[in-house]
Amino acid sequence: MGAGSIIPAGVYAENQGTSTGNALRVYTATSSISDLVVFYQEGTQTFASSSLLMEMGKGTGAFTGNFLDLRNNSLSKFIVSANGTTTIGDGVTNAGLQIIKGGLCVDSDGSCTASTSGRITAVEYITANSDLAENYLSDEVLEPGDVVQIAESSDNSHTYVKKSNGAGTLIGIVSTRPGITLGSSYEVSSSVYPIALAGRVPLKISLENGPIHTGDKLTPSSVSGIAMRARPSDAVIGYALEDYTGASGDSALVTSETTKIYKPSENLKTYFVDNRDYSGGAGSTGETEVQPPKAKIQASNSIVSLDTKLSSATSSEQIPVPNASSIPKIMAFVKLGHASLDITNYEYFANASSSQGWFVDQQTGAVKKGYFIDVNSADLVNVRSILSASGTWSINESGKLIVEEIQTKKLKVGTSEHPTGITLYDSATGQPYCLRITNGIPQSMLGECGSQQGNNQTQSVPTESPPSSSASPSVSEGSDTESPVIIIQGNNPAEIEIGQTYGDLGVLITDNLNQNIGYTTTVNGLQMNEIQIDTSIPGEHTIIYTATDQAGNTTTASRIVKVIDPHTTSDTVIATSTSDTENISESTVTNP
Repeated sequence: MGAGSIIPAGVYAENQGTSTGNALRVYTATSSISDLVVFYQEGTQTFASSSLLMEMGKGTGAFTGNFLDLRNNSLSKFIVSANGTTTIGDGVTNAGLQIIKGGLCVDSDGSCTASTSGRITAVEYITANSDLAENYLSDEVLEPGDVVQIAESSDNSHTYVKKSNGAGTLIGIVSTRPGITLGSSYEVSSSVYPIALAGRVPLKISLENGPIHTGDKLTPSSVSGIAMRARPSDAVIGYALEDYTGASGDSALVTSETTKIYKPSENLKTYFVDNRDYSGGAGSTGETEVQPPKAKIQASNSIVSLDTKLSSATSSEQIPVPNASSIPKIMAFVKLGHASLDITNYEYFANASSSQGWFVDQQTGAVKKGYFIDVNSADLVNVRSILSASGTWSINESGKLIVEEIQTKKLKVGTSEHPTGITLYDSATGQPYCLRITNGIPQSMLGECGSQQGNNQTQSVPTESPPSSSASPSVSEGSDTESPVIIIQGNNPAEIEIGQTYGDLGVLITDNLNQNIGYTTTVNGLQMNEIQIDTSIPGEHTIIYTATDQAGNTTTASRIVKVIDPHTTSDTVIATSTSDTENISESTVTNP
């Protein structure tokens, strides 16, 4: 029976009330394992209709309730509203949607085919949070905003990270509130951390390399896990999205980004707790709002939970995020970059105290210099020549040094194998003369040293003889024509092994009249107060001793010193001691 047309039915129920009663109620107070309602079909036919059909809103009335409201002890667990919005869970007990060997498809054109490969397909995906993160494990306790690098795996089954110390390979920043997190298989450990790989993320910062400006490249500082302004050639972790000049605490932008603000849509009131939607489809005309639960703030084992649960929620409310660290943080865009020579956009390149040696002009590709080059005690090799900016000094590829002035403690010209001289210009004529030493006597040659003219035209340079002494009363001035006698002490020639230190035994000076006559020495033509022999390489050196008495009579004697290598296979002449007679030189008498 019933109003309207007659449709055959096995069971027909009708409620003619307006606000109370049920057309069909199934009840038990005793059954414990039996199903209360069973829809059962059997036979050989093909059943192609619906096992449960709900058709509401027929006629001129409206349907604004719920198709389904599945409750457990008066607490709704599953709701399907009149417009199809589906809410799962009560906000207290964990609930989820499990699609076993299937997919989920969300579309906007009325047609959507769900994949069966465990895939979620959607036209658009929007998250409240802003960065893309991936789960990694760590042996260290990390905090949101830490800069991290790749670390050695502790279990050989998972990838590990650690705070960056500036020497390793950067991988990302510990995410504060990831929008999408990859790698759920890593959530088996309490030491799992979401590492932001791209997007906006709070970042711990310092002023180690100066103030931060919007757009600056950022790199790890000397303090593990904390970033600073990048220098040229530094590895880059990302870009600053705001200025930082040293203020304490998180920036206003970080606080704004990490504070949840949810506003109701035009037709759908939405409540979020711990990133979950407790809307239940409320908001449509005549529908009852499903209130979110009350809960306490919770923290995970590793990172303080940044999803603060509501103690009392309204349709639009801010939920502050607890700060997990006292280190200041700014917002940064994560974008890893390798070492680069490009510093054309850095304003501190104009600062001589901080700029670096090289950079590449991104417009022309030219390599340009900075204000200084610090090679850190390394060598410059394969340099053809060096030219000064002023043009006052240079070194060419032939080794020629041109300078305005030389100030040095020692100056050596030529070698014993290749003796040379110094080119001086005559102050009267302007002509070049080569000044050199031959047998202890200065000589000048017209022309530059090394030229054919300077080698052939030799002139003796006059030297003043010491004044004669009148201290000897037995001989009148000019009657002494006998020169002093020089007796060389020790071996002549003398031999010394390579690398050893040579010590000269000196000479004895005798004279027919004068006592305590001194002498001068030269080594390879160079006058020396203290005899020094270069024993770094094998070779032969000549020591010349010169003595002059008060009458101006001069005597010279020479000693040969051979530096030998005992490990060579060439014949070596072993010097033996000579008698004093052999070491007495012939005198050269110079009459004053």
